[in-house]
Amino acid sequence: MIDKNNLKTNKAEEVFYRLSLKPNFQNDIKTFRNKFNIPENGFKNEVVLKNWLSKRDKFLDKLIVKKKITNEDPKPIDTLGYLLSQIAILKKYGIPITSASQDVLENYILSNNKIPLPLRSENLCCEIMTPEETKSQYATQFFVELRIYDKASQSDVFDCIKKNWRFIKTILRVKKESSKQEKRIRKMVNKERDEIIFKLSQKSRKELEIKRGDYKDIKISSIMKEKYGIHVTSENIRKIISRQRKLRNL
Repeated sequence: MIDKNNLKTNKAEEVFYRLSLKPNFQNDIKTFRNKFNIPENGFKNEVVLKNWLSKRDKFLDKLIVKKKITNEDPKPIDTLGYLLSQIAILKKYGIPITSASQDVLENYILSNNKIPLPLRSENLCCEIMTPEETKSQYATQFFVELRIYDKASQSDVFDCIKKNWRFIKTILRVKKESSKQEKRIRKMVNKERDEIIFKLSQKSRKELEIKRGDYKDIKISSIMKEKYGIHVTSENIRKIISRQRKLRNL
């Protein structure tokens, strides 16, 4: 008997299902998997998949904690190349580069969606963005940005705003409060710290053990303080994530 409760498919999943029928797309996925030592047909075992994901992130953690990499360390996975290669696939097939499209593509690459990782969003065509720092500096009012891609329907836009309304109001409130209380932070070149913050932002709320009602930027700030001994405010966390996304053309 078919379970009618499991018949609903979000737009991102539907788009990638149709792409999966195209030989060129399958060839690109095969090339990607070969480049990053992923099994030809994706991972079949959840434990093996999690071990691979752990290896992908381990090099950066060691660099920050130990301040050096020993000769005994395994060759790290090129995480920046990994992200840029995913973006290249999305661009090639005209898919909006959103958190939803990236997550669904990664799920397909890693396991053909057989061992799905948590999705940050189900909305393929719209995304709420915090504005770039340069824009914020010259604005007279606090604001967030809504990206609407050409594949978006009216219901996609309404759904995106409705589901993110609490986040939008929180960002505006925090920006207003922090502008009154915080002194300007001197810019520092800290690539390793920013990479860790970006990687944490890519994790799901469940992976970060975020309680209901709490926010990811505050949790990341706490992790940076407790695990790495680095104090970064939640406001600066958001700026760093926005800057990292821009560097990756996300």
